[in-house]
Amino acid sequence: MKNIRMARRLTFTYFAIVSAVIIFIHFSVYYSTFEGIERSLAKDRFDEVRPHAAELVATGLHDKVQVSPHIVAYTTPEALPDYFSPPRGIQPDQAYEVHFSKGEVPEFFYLKTRMMVAGKQQQVWLINFKDVHEFDREELFLSLRFQFLMSLILLGMSLLVVQKISSLLTDPLYNLANQIRQRPADDHSELENPEGIITQELQVLIDSFNQHQQTISHLIERERAFNRHASHELRTPLMVIKGALSLLKASGGDQFAQKQYQRLHQASEEMNEFISTLLTLSRDEDEHHGSYTLEENQIRQIIQLHEHLLEDKKLSWTLTLSDNCQTELSPGVLKILVGNLVKNAFSYTEEGEVIIDVNPQRIRITDTGIGLEQAREHSQGFGLGLVIVRDICRKYRLEFALQDNHPKGCIAEIRLG
Repeated sequence: MKNIRMARRLTFTYFAIVSAVIIFIHFSVYYSTFEGIERSLAKDRFDEVRPHAAELVATGLHDKVQVSPHIVAYTTPEALPDYFSPPRGIQPDQAYEVHFSKGEVPEFFYLKTRMMVAGKQQQVWLINFKDVHEFDREELFLSLRFQFLMSLILLGMSLLVVQKISSLLTDPLYNLANQIRQRPADDHSELENPEGIITQELQVLIDSFNQHQQTISHLIERERAFNRHASHELRTPLMVIKGALSLLKASGGDQFAQKQYQRLHQASEEMNEFISTLLTLSRDEDEHHGSYTLEENQIRQIIQLHEHLLEDKKLSWTLTLSDNCQTELSPGVLKILVGNLVKNAFSYTEEGEVIIDVNPQRIRITDTGIGLEQAREHSQGFGLGLVIVRDICRKYRLEFALQDNHPKGCIAEIRLG
């Protein structure tokens, strides 16, 4: 995952890089301009004294001739000062500057040319030991320093402008992010435009989010409508089944008939519980019945509704309920949550033990069944029970977790607070 950075920090970083490049270019232009002016002035000085220097060196009597108060002509390399060694590859009739470290000989300019010396053409070096700028150099330096100062002022003002623009563009994004962060999970209303400048890109983002929220809202409403209609449609045949079961029970019958009656009765009760669950999920409002104390018999009755799943299994269950266990979940919601988890544990455990642990902080059900990995290999996974539990937990803002119970089985836990 790439590093996530703040837009303001990125803006400042990029602006600082651009500013550094601008300052570097400014110094480069200043240096090249200054050096070019110095070479041009030195070349002019050498051109002025060249005819006079040619007359002085023509006799060849001296290998060092003072051409002017500040310019000396050298006709042989041996006559050059000890601290100066002409580099190779320099162009003739071009002025060059020699730089020395601080504390050594002052800087000077030199020029290599050819003149007639004792009747023969040979190389002559002209060296100017005086600053070529005189008073012009100080004026040029002050001018360039003023330009550099103005550049720094302009860069500072530009930075303030860029930061202001960055704030105007990014503040609405932060406000929009805070608005989304503070929204409840079940709030699917449209977002309002945040304070500040709304750019076209930000408006497209808000419109896309609102359109997505409308799509989610329509899907949820359609699901709730389906649950309501399906539940009501199922209640009619369920009532018919219950009526037929009552008549079957009243008629008596042999042991086989009574056993079938028990199976049909249990199936109708489970179907009725499923319908009640669908109706609970389809209601928009949350059910608040206030806080009350859980009784052990209340939990045992929920568990006993699913004991028929333990037939022909070497499986037992135990219940642990904390003293003075308070909850705000309605009895109906509690029955659905505990019932589905217990049913799931009983269905996918063939032997061992199922432990139901209830306290004010959580409801935990631990089994020794097939575990999560084998359950994923089944085409239906853990079935509809866990889907219903997740939906109810999402509706009532509870945390649901499912994890492996080593060495086998799994642990289902609902965190209540």
